[in-house]
Amino acid sequence: MAACFGDGFDSGDLATKWLSAPSDFSILPTGGRYGGPGLRVSGSVGNQWLQAKQFISYLDNSASCQGFWFKASTKPAAATPLFAIVNSANSGITPAAPFGFYRNSTGGMQVNPDGTISQTVGNQAWAAAPPTFNVCDGQWHWIEAYFGSHQSPVTNWSVYIDTIAVIAILANGQSNNAADHMMFYSTAGWSYTIDDCHHYNFAAGAPNSQSFPIGPLQCTTCRPSADQTVQFTTATPNFSHAQNVNFSAPQQTAYNQDGTIGHTDLFAMSALGGVPQKIIVVYSNAYLDNPAGGTINYAHACKSGTANVTGPATPTPTQYTTEQAAWPVDPNSNAAWTYTAFSAANFGYAVVA
Repeated sequence: MAACFGDGFDSGDLATKWLSAPSDFSILPTGGRYGGPGLRVSGSVGNQWLQAKQFISYLDNSASCQGFWFKASTKPAAATPLFAIVNSANSGITPAAPFGFYRNSTGGMQVNPDGTISQTVGNQAWAAAPPTFNVCDGQWHWIEAYFGSHQSPVTNWSVYIDTIAVIAILANGQSNNAADHMMFYSTAGWSYTIDDCHHYNFAAGAPNSQSFPIGPLQCTTCRPSADQTVQFTTATPNFSHAQNVNFSAPQQTAYNQDGTIGHTDLFAMSALGGVPQKIIVVYSNAYLDNPAGGTINYAHACKSGTANVTGPATPTPTQYTTEQAAWPVDPNSNAAWTYTAFSAANFGYAVVA
């Protein structure tokens, strides 16, 4: 896929959407870029990392791109890791070596004592943005980075801040391993806020790495507002299936349950609240578990116009987990989503073979 992972931090589900929720990472209810929730990285403990469990498919001879809103009011005392793409086999970072983030084919960014950003790929030297681009000024900045394959003969690194190119380097690659996850890092004594992060890669489809930079984004969370097609046989405690899953933070007392292949729940979604200039991608999130043991496959489901489609069959997790799917195009038109098409579409989940 081209669109790999996104989070607007609107649902308070760090512990289920990400691999863990260390104490330095929390949701600020009104601390985000557009006045809603945002991710606060406190630096109270330091040397912690928030790692997405969603695979990002950064393979050899490919590219990985990520964008996010960033805000910090103070500069770090020393060069400090901010963000990394990692190989899960190498992501056990020891407290003594936080820059282990960048070993074995990973790439990342750090924030420098002057408030600038630096970028690396694999074991390349750091490339720094000009000193005029201080991102630790108490203002929101859109940071978007491109990590070209470090196995290819020429590696392309790029960083844009507020749509301005501040790092653009071609260099010989030196290592040749893939990476599969993204993570943010906390440093003791330094705090910052993140919002609306989006990761996309080289695969066919839009947006992909050839679309870089896509520019500032806003992630808006729409929740189920009404039942459309509901076939799950157990709805607890409400008759309305939408009401059971329309929550702002993960909970396990209300749910819809079924194990019959082919049964689907589809919902109308709440309004976006405004007409966007364009829709880059739609992510659907489902909070799932399999309480009965054995294997039950689920799929994300979407109905748009006459198209009624499901995503790949995936084993339902054995403990509650937020699972995400990307819908980069409207399945009815096979073109970019429009506001009208999205507003009329239904999303949900299905039991599949």
